[in-house]
Amino acid sequence: MSALERIDIGTWQRRFLDLDPDEVAGVHYFRHLGPRAFSRYFKPPSSFLGYGFRRLRRLHYDPDPRALRLFSFMLEEGERLFRARQSGMRVVGLMGDYGAVAPLLFAFPDVTAFYPDFCYWTPFLTESEVLLERAERRGLGADTCYVRAAVGAFTSQAYWPEPDLVAASTGASCDDLAAVAQVAFDAGTKMMFLEIPQRKDPAPWLTATRFISVAGQAPRQAGLLERLCEIYRDFFDRAGTALGTPVTEDRVAGSVARFRELRAVIAEIRTLVATAPLCPLPATEELLVQFASTHAYGDPAECRRILDGVLELVRERSERGVGFGREDDVRLYWVNPPPDPLLHVHVERTGARVVGTEYLIASALTPLSEGDPVKSIARAFLTGSLLGSSAARSETIVAGIRETKAEGVVISNLFGSSHCGAETPVIRRAVEEKAGVPVLSFDVPKPAPGEISSQVQNRLAAFLEAIRARRGRCATS
Repeated sequence: MSALERIDIGTWQRRFLDLDPDEVAGVHYFRHLGPRAFSRYFKPPSSFLGYGFRRLRRLHYDPDPRALRLFSFMLEEGERLFRARQSGMRVVGLMGDYGAVAPLLFAFPDVTAFYPDFCYWTPFLTESEVLLERAERRGLGADTCYVRAAVGAFTSQAYWPEPDLVAASTGASCDDLAAVAQVAFDAGTKMMFLEIPQRKDPAPWLTATRFISVAGQAPRQAGLLERLCEIYRDFFDRAGTALGTPVTEDRVAGSVARFRELRAVIAEIRTLVATAPLCPLPATEELLVQFASTHAYGDPAECRRILDGVLELVRERSERGVGFGREDDVRLYWVNPPPDPLLHVHVERTGARVVGTEYLIASALTPLSEGDPVKSIARAFLTGSLLGSSAARSETIVAGIRETKAEGVVISNLFGSSHCGAETPVIRRAVEEKAGVPVLSFDVPKPAPGEISSQVQNRLAAFLEAIRARRGRCATS
């Protein structure tokens, strides 16, 4: 086995300058518009520091250009939205649907999509509370999840252009996102609401808006799949009117097929990350891979090229026995996406690797079936992390722990998030009782310059040491 070394931002800068200029110049987003100077996104990290992403100075990175290109593509998304508007494309925001609506939206021509939801990363990347302070002035304070940063972005008009439309899922969705959507609507954002019914457990629930009662059994839902298909078909009509462009069945089928293939690539990367003896892709880069499943960072064609390169990289490393860390690194399963990427970097510095995750986007990672494309999307959406009960999500997490052979679970809670406070005790109990592995949960501290808080560092260090000691006890028992 051969270990690789992660690089810091200074090394990334030097390596970028050593790349073939022709190769870098040929990398563009929105290629259907033709090669334009502004659409080159594979840039040196100094460009992104200029955007205000100060946290990049403290992170460590995968040194391969294919992984650095992925990072650049993600960091360039805000700029890409403004360029889309400048080029005559329609810009549509999606909220609260966990990656369900994007494959449908991209059936419309000359459209790009983004998730205001993911703005909760921005205060950490910029090491600034400006967006959170703006949200507080609009009535969303510290008792709301960091996703409230999206309110600050909506009102500042500096992080994305004014959307042509925002399609926000409500009902069986995140309470905090619903609050953000309402504030944005009140501020004048052109908003379309999709009312999502709740999935009731236990399964089967694929057929669910009314209930069937059988003596001695829990009531079973009926009609949910059909109801979701109605909601999505209604979305096509309403979005077509709002955007001034109807959509055809062929375009819908083609868009869903592209996302089906995209999810298959992501699934293989995730499997190789979990099973390779040495970690073939760092945790932050793997998080960026996973979140590409939701909306392909607004450009599905270019995103696919990038992910094909990352898959090629991960395959090469797995076959050659090359990766990061050591074979005896602690295997962690991570619950909830950490808004601060430094958390992932820190645990990898201390001898751990992330082999499995539940980042609240289960529906975006679920394979899309063949056949009716709308029904395929609805079926996948029904696997959503927050669509049903906390007990059902816990069962999914326990299954993931067993599949990845994880030795411990880290739950990174977001202070003020409604689901974290309700779900964490349920998940902890299920994991300890059914998977038999220890759990560490903590609230992610608010964004600030410097390293992560000493309290979180100490708790992570003690947790990893306890797992290593547990290995020794298991070996001698």
